[in-house]
Amino acid sequence: MNTILSVIALIEDSLPETLRVEQIAARSGYSRWHLQRQFKRATGMSISQYQRHRLLSLAAEKIATTEHRILDIAIEFGFESQEAFARAFKRFAMVAPKNIRQQPVWAKRLSLAEMDKTALERLSLLNQSDIRFDNQPASRWACSAIRIDSIDRDAAVIDERIEAGFIHLRQQVNLDANQGALDFTRCRILEFSEHNQYASGSFPLAIGFQVDDDFVIPDTLF
Repeated sequence: MNTILSVIALIEDSLPETLRVEQIAARSGYSRWHLQRQFKRATGMSISQYQRHRLLSLAAEKIATTEHRILDIAIEFGFESQEAFARAFKRFAMVAPKNIRQQPVWAKRLSLAEMDKTALERLSLLNQSDIRFDNQPASRWACSAIRIDSIDRDAAVIDERIEAGFIHLRQQVNLDANQGALDFTRCRILEFSEHNQYASGSFPLAIGFQVDDDFVIPDTLF
């Protein structure tokens, strides 16, 4: 891990200039092939990808927090033209640079922060986890809403709000006998997507229960 952190520090010290992989390998004392393989294993990105994402993240911050022309920012960050910068930025952020003007929260949400020891340790744990993406058939759900304001999606904040959501929902269960049919052992945490979350840092979750078509969803749920 120390080698990867040293490479990251070298990259960060050089930005907005990007270094050739050969330069980084020579300074690290490892072969290009070995360093690339170790970096990709630790970060999920190639060295070139990491440099480009960090470069565009810094550019996004400058667009969102200053009045500088996008053309000037493009040139400052090493692009030959505003058009080339816009193409690279849209591939990275899925939006045009002009869309995040005066939107610092949105810029932070889409940016890649400098990776540190904690980030690398979390990535290592994720790589060891059995993460699956499943397509589910359409079904009916009864949900209790939770809204969280956390630009960084801080795990402690999320856990605290979900726990408070469960406490509130169980209080509602005691008030409404019909909700007694909800099976708390099989509920799921659902996240909904909305455009506003990118600009506000707020994102909606819900405690969800899959229910039959004849289940009467009470007013306290949706």
